[in-house]
Amino acid sequence: MRRAPYTVMNRIVCVCFLLTLPATGADFYGQAGYQWTASVNNGYIGAGAGGRVSKLLKIFGEFNFAPSASGTATATTNPGAGTSTVSVTGRAAIWDLDAGLKPAVAKRDNFEFYLLGSIGFDRVLAGSETVVAGTQGFTAATSGSKSGALVTFGGGLLFGSGRVRVGPEVRYLRYFGGFQANAVRIGIVLDVGR
Repeated sequence: MRRAPYTVMNRIVCVCFLLTLPATGADFYGQAGYQWTASVNNGYIGAGAGGRVSKLLKIFGEFNFAPSASGTATATTNPGAGTSTVSVTGRAAIWDLDAGLKPAVAKRDNFEFYLLGSIGFDRVLAGSETVVAGTQGFTAATSGSKSGALVTFGGGLLFGSGRVRVGPEVRYLRYFGGFQANAVRIGIVLDVGR
């Protein structure tokens, strides 16, 4: 039986994510920042774990969440006999799970400059509610989700000489499958461990 490509990719990413936990020099990190996706701009938050496979190379796995959009639109009409008001509320969110490599380009006691590349999968969740108030009230709610793959490239700097380091990170993301988009993330990383 042939498996769907996303099912195989999900398993590969989950295994890579789990392999980072027992690696030597393990660290954990949190990140937050801003993401530009097509015409939608929003914040994101995430967490991950990594481990050194050599002095200058880490493997990592992470989870990120971006509440990408929400809004309300209202219109009032007068169809003759009575007034009707139509209100539409919508919201969407993206979460992604990815795993990859972080090679250190320059590493000193008090800073580290690294590049990164990863593959993973994403899930876009969306929902809306339409309410028509007036002589004939009507309410309808819809929701749905789409899954796909993503590829990321980027780099960052970590400053600090102890077990806690902090620094900026920039990434380019390409979403494939159910959600087709390019995105750019700029954020702050708080790294604990070595």
